Amino acid sequence: MPADKIKKGVIMRDYTLFLGQPQFYKVVDTLEKYQEMNIDLDTQEGRDFYVFKRQLYQLYDIQNRSVEEHEAFSF
Repeated sequence: MPADKIKKGVIMRDYTLFLGQPQFYKVVDTLEKYQEMNIDLDTQEGRDFYVFKRQLYQLYDIQNRSVEEHEAFSF
């Protein structure tokens, strides 16, 4: 995924762009590399990126829970 597409997706908070990829673990790897090369976590942009990434990972976890896990976390 190109860096400009990643940046635009993060700015627009387009979770579906990332969650819709066929291999989410490649998305995770790409986001980690993008962060290492392009993001300064000491800036507001860096903090926003980190929050977006954390929320994206949480959405992926929720989306891929089993029925039993969903019931356990619902209580």
